[in-house]
Amino acid sequence: WSSRPHFPVFPTPICPSPALLTAVRINGDGQEVLYLAEGDNVRLGCPYILDPEDYGPNGLDIEWMQLNSDPSHRENVFLSYQDKRINHGNL
Repeated sequence: WSSRPHFPVFPTPICPSPALLTAVRINGDGQEVLYLAEGDNVRLGCPYILDPEDYGPNGLDIEWMQLNSDPSHRENVFLSYQDKRINHGNL
């Protein structure tokens, strides 16, 4: 039991948004809904396979986003991986 507020996290159905869709295959199993208490830790995986003609992981842009059920609200990118750097957004 936790008295801290819970925030749902909705990763995109295909996990991230790779920049080169033709050279990257995402091994995600679909959309996953996680309910976490504020301050809890979570590991967000994103298994992928690069095609031989791809330039490698340095050329990937991966985003994890919180989806809103109301289409009038923007999706919130809360974590991204670009140029071997991890960027943290807000939830």
